[in-house]
Amino acid sequence: MKIFLCFSLVLLTLVPGILSATALLRETSNAQNQVAAPPDGELVYAVNEEGTVRAFVGRYGLAMPVVDPDAIRLTACTPFPAEQLDIGSTGSVTELENGESVYGVGVITITQIHKIAIGDVSYEAYAPSGSITPPSATVTVSIEGNVATLNVTAGQITRLAVTPSVGLREYDLCQRDVIVKDSLGWVNLSRLRQSAVDHFNGRTAEYWSDFLATKPVNLNGQAIIVDQQVGSAITPAGNGLTLYAGRRPAIAAAATISSNDAVSGSISVTRLDVGAETVTLTAQLSGIEAEAVELQYTPTLTPTNWLALTPLSRTLEGDVLTLTAPRHGGKSGFYRLVAGDTVSLLISVMGDLDVQGKLILRSPSGKRFALTVADDGTLSAAEIAP
Repeated sequence: MKIFLCFSLVLLTLVPGILSATALLRETSNAQNQVAAPPDGELVYAVNEEGTVRAFVGRYGLAMPVVDPDAIRLTACTPFPAEQLDIGSTGSVTELENGESVYGVGVITITQIHKIAIGDVSYEAYAPSGSITPPSATVTVSIEGNVATLNVTAGQITRLAVTPSVGLREYDLCQRDVIVKDSLGWVNLSRLRQSAVDHFNGRTAEYWSDFLATKPVNLNGQAIIVDQQVGSAITPAGNGLTLYAGRRPAIAAAATISSNDAVSGSISVTRLDVGAETVTLTAQLSGIEAEAVELQYTPTLTPTNWLALTPLSRTLEGDVLTLTAPRHGGKSGFYRLVAGDTVSLLISVMGDLDVQGKLILRSPSGKRFALTVADDGTLSAAEIAP
Protein backbone atom coordinates (compact mmCIF):
# COMPACT_ATOMS: atom_id res chain seq x y z
CA MET A 1 0.00 0.00 0.00
CA LYS A 2 1.22 3.48 -0.76
CA ILE A 3 0.24 6.35 1.47
CA PHE A 4 0.57 9.64 -0.30
CA LEU A 5 1.10 12.59 1.97
CA CYS A 6 0.02 15.35 -0.32
CA PHE A 7 0.03 18.98 0.60
CA SER A 8 -0.35 22.32 -1.08
CA LEU A 9 0.42 25.80 0.04
CA VAL A 10 -2.18 28.22 -1.17
CA LEU A 11 -1.11 31.83 -1.05
CA LEU A 12 -3.80 34.22 -2.22
CA THR A 13 -2.70 37.74 -3.11
CA LEU A 14 -4.30 40.36 -0.92
CA VAL A 15 -6.38 42.29 -3.40
CA PRO A 16 -9.00 44.81 -2.24
CA GLY A 17 -12.49 43.40 -2.41
CA ILE A 18 -11.34 39.77 -2.57
CA LEU A 19 -11.49 37.47 0.45
CA SER A 20 -7.93 36.31 1.16
CA ALA A 21 -6.65 33.35 3.19
CA THR A 22 -3.32 31.74 4.03
CA ALA A 23 -2.82 28.02 4.89
CA LEU A 24 -0.33 27.80 7.73
CA LEU A 25 1.41 24.70 9.06
CA ARG A 26 2.65 24.64 12.62
CA GLU A 27 6.39 25.20 13.02
CA THR A 28 8.50 23.34 15.54
CA SER A 29 12.03 23.13 16.95
CA ASN A 30 14.38 20.48 18.27
CA ALA A 31 13.61 21.55 21.85
CA GLN A 32 9.89 21.28 21.22
CA ASN A 33 10.31 17.90 19.54
CA GLN A 34 11.89 16.54 22.74
CA VAL A 35 8.73 17.48 24.64
CA ALA A 36 6.19 16.43 22.01
CA ALA A 37 7.62 14.72 18.95
CA PRO A 38 5.84 15.43 15.66
CA PRO A 39 3.81 12.45 14.43
CA ASP A 40 5.81 10.14 12.23
CA GLY A 41 5.06 10.74 8.55
CA GLU A 42 3.08 13.94 9.15
CA LEU A 43 3.95 17.13 7.31
CA VAL A 44 5.11 19.55 10.02
CA TYR A 45 5.77 22.90 8.38
CA ALA A 46 7.06 24.61 5.28
CA VAL A 47 9.42 27.54 4.97
CA ASN A 48 9.67 29.87 2.01
CA GLU A 49 13.39 30.49 1.44
CA GLU A 50 14.63 32.46 -1.54
CA GLY A 51 11.59 31.59 -3.60
CA THR A 52 11.79 27.86 -2.79
CA VAL A 53 9.45 26.12 -0.37
CA ARG A 54 11.15 23.62 1.95
CA ALA A 55 8.92 20.99 3.53
CA PHE A 56 9.59 19.14 6.80
CA VAL A 57 8.11 15.78 7.79
CA GLY A 58 7.99 14.12 11.22
CA ARG A 59 10.47 11.23 11.38
CA TYR A 60 11.96 9.49 14.44
CA GLY A 61 10.70 12.29 16.69
CA LEU A 62 12.30 15.02 14.61
CA ALA A 63 11.29 17.35 11.82
CA MET A 64 13.31 16.06 8.89
CA PRO A 65 13.68 18.17 5.71
CA VAL A 66 12.23 16.66 2.55
CA VAL A 67 15.09 16.83 0.07
CA ASP A 68 13.53 14.34 -2.34
CA PRO A 69 9.86 14.53 -3.38
CA ASP A 70 9.73 10.72 -3.27
CA ALA A 71 10.63 10.81 0.44
CA ILE A 72 7.13 12.08 1.22
CA ARG A 73 5.59 8.96 -0.27
CA LEU A 74 5.56 6.13 2.24
CA THR A 75 4.89 2.42 1.75
CA ALA A 76 2.89 0.67 4.45
CA CYS A 77 4.36 -2.69 5.42
CA THR A 78 2.63 -3.36 8.76
CA PRO A 79 -0.60 -5.38 9.12
CA PHE A 80 -3.91 -3.60 8.81
CA PRO A 81 -5.45 -2.64 12.17
CA ALA A 82 -8.45 -4.74 13.18
CA GLU A 83 -10.88 -1.84 12.71
CA GLN A 84 -10.06 -1.73 8.98
CA LEU A 85 -10.98 -5.38 8.43
CA ASP A 86 -14.37 -7.06 8.13
CA ILE A 87 -13.93 -10.76 8.96
CA GLY A 88 -16.67 -13.37 8.54
CA SER A 89 -16.57 -17.16 8.81
CA THR A 90 -18.92 -20.02 7.94
CA GLY A 91 -17.27 -22.17 10.59
CA SER A 92 -16.96 -21.92 14.36
CA VAL A 93 -15.31 -18.86 15.93
CA THR A 94 -14.06 -18.98 19.53
CA GLU A 95 -12.86 -15.95 21.46
CA LEU A 96 -9.89 -16.60 23.80
CA GLU A 97 -9.27 -14.83 27.08
CA ASN A 98 -6.43 -12.81 25.51
CA GLY A 99 -8.86 -11.42 22.92
CA GLU A 100 -7.66 -13.55 19.99
CA SER A 101 -10.09 -15.48 17.82
CA VAL A 102 -9.83 -19.16 16.89
CA TYR A 103 -11.41 -20.22 13.58
CA GLY A 104 -12.52 -23.76 12.87
CA VAL A 105 -13.22 -25.64 9.62
CA GLY A 106 -15.02 -23.38 7.19
CA VAL A 107 -14.56 -20.44 4.82
CA ILE A 108 -13.16 -17.20 6.25
CA THR A 109 -13.75 -14.01 4.26
CA ILE A 110 -11.62 -10.94 5.03
CA THR A 111 -12.51 -7.57 3.49
CA GLN A 112 -10.43 -4.39 3.74
CA ILE A 113 -13.14 -1.80 4.35
CA HIS A 114 -11.18 1.05 2.67
CA LYS A 115 -10.79 -1.09 -0.47
CA ILE A 116 -7.00 -1.13 -0.14
CA ALA A 117 -5.50 -4.13 -1.92
CA ILE A 118 -4.47 -7.05 0.30
CA GLY A 119 -1.03 -8.46 -0.32
CA ASP A 120 -0.69 -11.34 2.15
CA VAL A 121 -2.51 -13.16 4.95
CA SER A 122 -0.63 -15.01 7.67
CA TYR A 123 -1.97 -17.24 10.43
CA GLU A 124 -0.92 -19.84 13.00
CA ALA A 125 -2.25 -23.33 13.58
CA TYR A 126 -3.99 -23.69 16.95
CA ALA A 127 -4.27 -26.59 19.37
CA PRO A 128 -6.36 -26.41 22.57
CA SER A 129 -4.51 -26.27 25.86
CA GLY A 130 -3.60 -29.75 27.07
CA SER A 131 -3.66 -31.28 23.58
CA ILE A 132 -1.19 -34.14 23.14
CA THR A 133 -0.70 -33.46 19.43
CA PRO A 134 1.13 -30.43 17.98
CA PRO A 135 -1.04 -27.78 16.30
CA SER A 136 -1.72 -28.36 12.59
CA ALA A 137 -4.15 -27.04 10.03
CA THR A 138 -4.89 -27.33 6.32
CA VAL A 139 -5.66 -23.97 4.73
CA THR A 140 -5.82 -22.58 1.20
CA VAL A 141 -5.64 -18.80 0.65
CA SER A 142 -6.85 -16.77 -2.32
CA ILE A 143 -6.66 -12.98 -2.65
CA GLU A 144 -8.51 -10.76 -5.09
CA GLY A 145 -8.14 -7.02 -4.63
CA ASN A 146 -9.21 -6.03 -1.12
CA VAL A 147 -10.84 -9.41 -0.35
CA ALA A 148 -9.02 -12.50 0.95
CA THR A 149 -10.62 -15.95 1.30
CA LEU A 150 -9.25 -18.68 3.55
CA ASN A 151 -10.67 -22.21 3.20
CA VAL A 152 -9.91 -24.17 6.39
CA THR A 153 -10.43 -27.88 5.67
CA ALA A 154 -8.73 -29.32 8.75
CA GLY A 155 -7.69 -28.08 12.19
CA GLN A 156 -8.02 -24.63 13.66
CA ILE A 157 -6.18 -21.35 13.06
CA THR A 158 -5.63 -18.12 14.98
CA ARG A 159 -3.62 -14.90 14.93
CA LEU A 160 -4.74 -13.72 11.51
CA ALA A 161 -2.54 -10.92 10.17
CA VAL A 162 -3.42 -9.12 6.94
CA THR A 163 -0.84 -6.92 5.21
CA PRO A 164 -1.35 -4.60 2.25
CA SER A 165 -0.04 -5.18 -1.24
CA VAL A 166 3.36 -3.52 -1.16
CA GLY A 167 4.21 -1.59 -4.28
CA LEU A 168 7.82 -0.49 -4.13
CA ARG A 169 9.18 2.02 -6.55
CA GLU A 170 11.93 0.74 -8.81
CA TYR A 171 15.25 2.56 -8.68
CA ASP A 172 17.92 2.33 -11.34
CA LEU A 173 21.10 2.19 -9.24
CA CYS A 174 23.18 2.65 -12.38
CA GLN A 175 21.85 6.21 -12.64
CA ARG A 176 21.31 6.98 -8.97
CA ASP A 177 22.86 5.54 -5.81
CA VAL A 178 22.05 5.49 -2.11
CA ILE A 179 24.44 5.12 0.82
CA VAL A 180 23.18 2.97 3.70
CA LYS A 181 24.71 2.16 7.08
CA ASP A 182 24.46 -0.97 9.19
CA SER A 183 26.46 -2.55 12.00
CA LEU A 184 29.31 -3.24 9.58
CA GLY A 185 29.58 0.35 8.40
CA TRP A 186 28.67 2.42 5.35
CA VAL A 187 28.09 0.86 1.95
CA ASN A 188 26.61 1.97 -1.37
CA LEU A 189 23.27 0.34 -2.05
CA SER A 190 24.47 -0.43 -5.59
CA ARG A 191 27.25 -2.59 -4.05
CA LEU A 192 25.16 -4.07 -1.25
CA ARG A 193 24.85 -7.47 -2.87
CA GLN A 194 28.60 -7.93 -3.44
CA SER A 195 29.43 -6.29 -0.11
CA ALA A 196 27.25 -8.81 1.69
CA VAL A 197 29.15 -11.64 0.01
CA ASP A 198 32.51 -10.04 0.87
CA HIS A 199 31.56 -9.52 4.52
CA PHE A 200 30.26 -13.08 4.80
CA ASN A 201 33.55 -14.46 3.47
CA GLY A 202 35.64 -12.10 5.59
CA ARG A 203 37.00 -10.25 2.58
CA THR A 204 36.87 -6.75 4.00
CA ALA A 205 40.41 -5.54 3.30
CA GLU A 206 41.24 -3.26 0.38
CA TYR A 207 43.73 -5.66 -1.21
CA TRP A 208 43.47 -9.41 -1.56
CA SER A 209 46.96 -9.80 -0.06
CA ASP A 210 45.56 -8.48 3.23
CA PHE A 211 43.09 -11.36 3.51
CA LEU A 212 44.56 -13.69 6.11
CA ALA A 213 44.39 -17.40 5.32
CA THR A 214 41.91 -19.22 7.53
CA LYS A 215 43.17 -22.74 6.74
CA PRO A 216 45.82 -24.51 4.63
CA VAL A 217 45.12 -24.61 0.91
CA ASN A 218 45.29 -27.93 -0.92
CA LEU A 219 45.64 -27.39 -4.66
CA ASN A 220 45.10 -31.09 -5.32
CA GLY A 221 47.76 -31.13 -8.01
CA GLN A 222 46.53 -28.00 -9.78
CA ALA A 223 48.81 -25.18 -10.91
CA ILE A 224 48.86 -21.58 -9.70
CA ILE A 225 48.50 -19.44 -12.82
CA VAL A 226 50.37 -16.14 -12.44
CA ASP A 227 49.81 -14.79 -15.96
CA GLN A 228 47.89 -16.95 -18.37
CA GLN A 229 48.76 -14.86 -21.43
CA VAL A 230 52.52 -15.43 -21.16
CA GLY A 231 52.32 -18.80 -19.39
CA SER A 232 53.78 -17.97 -15.96
CA ALA A 233 52.77 -20.54 -13.37
CA ILE A 234 53.81 -22.63 -10.38
CA THR A 235 52.85 -26.24 -10.90
CA PRO A 236 53.54 -29.56 -9.07
CA ALA A 237 56.29 -31.65 -10.64
CA GLY A 238 57.00 -35.05 -9.19
CA ASN A 239 57.91 -34.56 -5.52
CA GLY A 240 58.53 -30.84 -5.94
CA LEU A 241 57.47 -27.69 -7.73
CA THR A 242 58.35 -26.15 -11.08
CA LEU A 243 58.25 -22.45 -11.91
CA TYR A 244 57.18 -21.74 -15.49
CA ALA A 245 58.06 -18.54 -17.34
CA GLY A 246 57.05 -17.96 -20.95
CA ARG A 247 55.33 -21.36 -20.94
CA ARG A 248 58.68 -23.09 -20.34
CA PRO A 249 60.00 -24.65 -17.10
CA ALA A 250 62.49 -22.23 -15.53
CA ILE A 251 63.26 -23.52 -12.03
CA ALA A 252 62.41 -26.89 -10.49
CA ALA A 253 62.73 -27.64 -6.76
CA ALA A 254 62.38 -31.18 -5.42
CA ALA A 255 62.81 -32.59 -1.90
CA THR A 256 64.90 -35.72 -1.26
CA ILE A 257 65.02 -37.59 2.05
CA SER A 258 68.47 -38.31 3.48
CA SER A 259 69.45 -41.95 3.69
CA ASN A 260 69.67 -41.95 7.50
CA ASP A 261 66.18 -40.60 8.06
CA ALA A 262 62.94 -42.55 8.28
CA VAL A 263 60.79 -42.40 5.18
CA SER A 264 57.75 -44.04 6.76
CA GLY A 265 56.91 -45.81 9.99
CA SER A 266 55.32 -45.22 13.37
CA ILE A 267 56.25 -44.46 16.97
CA SER A 268 53.75 -45.62 19.60
CA VAL A 269 54.50 -44.33 23.10
CA THR A 270 53.54 -47.03 25.61
CA ARG A 271 54.76 -45.45 28.86
CA LEU A 272 55.67 -42.05 30.26
CA ASP A 273 57.33 -41.63 33.66
CA VAL A 274 57.98 -38.11 34.93
CA GLY A 275 60.21 -38.20 37.97
CA ALA A 276 61.57 -35.46 40.19
CA GLU A 277 64.68 -34.98 38.02
CA THR A 278 64.24 -37.22 34.96
CA VAL A 279 61.64 -38.18 32.39
CA THR A 280 61.46 -41.61 30.72
CA LEU A 281 59.51 -42.55 27.60
CA THR A 282 59.06 -46.07 26.22
CA ALA A 283 57.84 -46.54 22.65
CA GLN A 284 57.14 -49.30 20.13
CA LEU A 285 58.93 -48.63 16.84
CA SER A 286 57.76 -49.83 13.45
CA GLY A 287 59.90 -49.23 10.37
CA ILE A 288 62.03 -46.57 12.11
CA GLU A 289 65.65 -46.79 13.16
CA ALA A 290 66.16 -46.18 16.89
CA GLU A 291 69.12 -43.86 16.21
CA ALA A 292 66.79 -41.47 14.33
CA VAL A 293 64.47 -41.00 17.33
CA GLU A 294 64.94 -38.07 19.70
CA LEU A 295 63.13 -36.76 22.77
CA GLN A 296 61.69 -33.24 22.65
CA TYR A 297 60.02 -30.93 25.18
CA THR A 298 57.84 -27.80 24.99
CA PRO A 299 56.51 -25.80 27.97
CA THR A 300 53.25 -24.91 26.17
CA LEU A 301 51.32 -26.13 23.16
CA THR A 302 50.22 -22.62 22.16
CA PRO A 303 52.70 -21.47 21.10
CA THR A 304 54.92 -24.52 20.73
CA ASN A 305 58.68 -24.39 21.19
CA TRP A 306 60.00 -27.91 20.92
CA LEU A 307 63.47 -28.36 22.44
CA ALA A 308 65.62 -31.45 21.85
CA LEU A 309 66.73 -33.14 25.11
CA THR A 310 70.05 -35.02 25.40
CA PRO A 311 69.24 -38.53 26.69
CA LEU A 312 70.97 -39.86 29.79
CA SER A 313 70.34 -43.39 28.56
CA ARG A 314 69.00 -45.10 25.44
CA THR A 315 68.09 -48.81 25.40
CA LEU A 316 66.60 -50.91 22.60
CA GLU A 317 65.07 -54.34 23.15
CA GLY A 318 63.75 -55.63 19.86
CA ASP A 319 61.51 -52.82 18.57
CA VAL A 320 60.96 -51.28 22.05
CA LEU A 321 62.95 -48.09 22.68
CA THR A 322 63.39 -46.52 26.11
CA LEU A 323 64.83 -43.02 26.51
CA THR A 324 65.66 -41.27 29.78
CA ALA A 325 66.57 -37.57 29.87
CA PRO A 326 66.82 -34.81 32.49
CA ARG A 327 63.43 -33.36 33.34
CA HIS A 328 62.96 -29.95 31.76
CA GLY A 329 60.88 -27.07 33.07
CA GLY A 330 58.73 -26.85 36.17
CA LYS A 331 55.55 -28.68 37.09
CA SER A 332 54.02 -28.61 33.61
CA GLY A 333 55.17 -29.33 30.08
CA PHE A 334 54.78 -31.69 27.12
CA TYR A 335 57.11 -34.38 25.79
CA ARG A 336 57.21 -36.24 22.48
CA LEU A 337 59.36 -38.68 20.51
CA VAL A 338 60.10 -37.81 16.89
CA ALA A 339 62.05 -39.38 14.07
CA GLY A 340 64.44 -37.35 11.98
CA ASP A 341 62.77 -35.68 9.01
CA THR A 342 65.64 -33.68 7.57
CA VAL A 343 65.21 -33.03 3.88
CA SER A 344 67.53 -31.56 1.29
CA LEU A 345 66.25 -29.35 -1.53
CA LEU A 346 67.35 -30.15 -5.07
CA ILE A 347 66.99 -27.17 -7.42
CA SER A 348 67.30 -27.51 -11.19
CA VAL A 349 67.63 -24.43 -13.38
CA MET A 350 66.52 -24.84 -16.99
CA GLY A 351 68.49 -22.01 -18.50
CA ASP A 352 71.41 -19.75 -17.65
CA LEU A 353 72.04 -19.13 -13.93
CA ASP A 354 73.39 -15.59 -13.54
CA VAL A 355 74.60 -15.17 -9.94
CA GLN A 356 74.96 -11.53 -8.88
CA GLY A 357 76.14 -12.28 -5.34
CA LYS A 358 78.12 -15.12 -3.80
CA LEU A 359 77.57 -18.76 -4.62
CA ILE A 360 77.96 -20.46 -1.23
CA LEU A 361 78.50 -24.19 -0.72
CA ARG A 362 78.42 -26.03 2.60
CA SER A 363 80.94 -28.81 3.36
CA PRO A 364 79.97 -32.11 5.06
CA SER A 365 81.21 -30.77 8.39
CA GLY A 366 79.06 -27.65 8.11
CA LYS A 367 81.70 -25.14 6.93
CA ARG A 368 80.60 -22.56 4.36
CA PHE A 369 82.70 -21.68 1.28
CA ALA A 370 82.10 -18.92 -1.27
CA LEU A 371 83.01 -19.65 -4.89
CA THR A 372 84.67 -16.90 -6.93
CA VAL A 373 85.85 -16.87 -10.53
CA ALA A 374 88.85 -15.07 -12.06
CA ASP A 375 88.84 -13.35 -15.45
CA ASP A 376 90.49 -16.42 -16.96
CA GLY A 377 87.68 -18.65 -15.64
CA THR A 378 89.64 -20.12 -12.73
CA LEU A 379 87.39 -21.08 -9.78
CA SER A 380 88.50 -20.69 -6.18
CA ALA A 381 86.78 -21.25 -2.84
CA ALA A 382 87.23 -19.16 0.31
CA GLU A 383 85.85 -20.18 3.70
CA ILE A 384 83.30 -17.82 5.21
CA ALA A 385 83.59 -17.19 8.92
CA PRO A 386 80.50 -18.30 10.86
